[in-house]
Amino acid sequence: GADFYDMKTSSPFEDELRKLVEDVKDRVVFTGYVKYEKMPIVYHIADIVVLPSMWDEPAGLTMLEAMACGKSVISTYSGGIPEYTDEKSSILLKRENLIVDNIQKEIVKLLKDENKREVLGENAAQMEMENIMIGLAMSTYNGEKYIEEQLESIKKQSMKVDHVIIIDDCSDDETYKIIKKFTENNGLNWIVQQNSKNLGWKSNFLKIIEMLEDDYIFFCDQDDIWDKDKVKKSI
Repeated sequence: GADFYDMKTSSPFEDELRKLVEDVKDRVVFTGYVKYEKMPIVYHIADIVVLPSMWDEPAGLTMLEAMACGKSVISTYSGGIPEYTDEKSSILLKRENLIVDNIQKEIVKLLKDENKREVLGENAAQMEMENIMIGLAMSTYNGEKYIEEQLESIKKQSMKVDHVIIIDDCSDDETYKIIKKFTENNGLNWIVQQNSKNLGWKSNFLKIIEMLEDDYIFFCDQDDIWDKDKVKKSI
């Protein structure tokens, strides 16, 4: 990280850290500021992510990001951190005088125990998955020949899709009726609508996107058949 975003300055704390690692500086990388979109790359390089907080952290996004990437996290009982992690998904330490020594001990333990690292990472990723909201947008038009197979493949996804919005763009075949019947027969809480005039596929998709507020939105063609793990693997 950096002292303050992309500033090229170095804080006294960073200077002290560089002195401490002088003997092993060929094994320590000070990244400086990392742009947000590149952070997943940094997380995936790591075996362990150490993110202690010495104040009452309301909601440390770095912890959530590392967990979502399936990494074993070492952090502290600080503020809201224990509310979105637990001992099955992370290692939490007390803020006390021996915090530095305790962090060192836990790092060494995890480095020696690959299985525990994997279990913590898997549990962390699963915990974060449960909090993610997933939406699906489908624009349809004259797709009666294949629409039902695609609807069935969405219904059978191994990872739940929270919100499905399907808007038919004035089909002149049975597409809309097939969708309505499928959702009703399967007791699905999907939003199904039909435009009063044809918008074209691009404008229709944009209309649907404005209706969704999920963390992830999947675009769905009417003539596909999705693998049952498509959503899970994509996330």
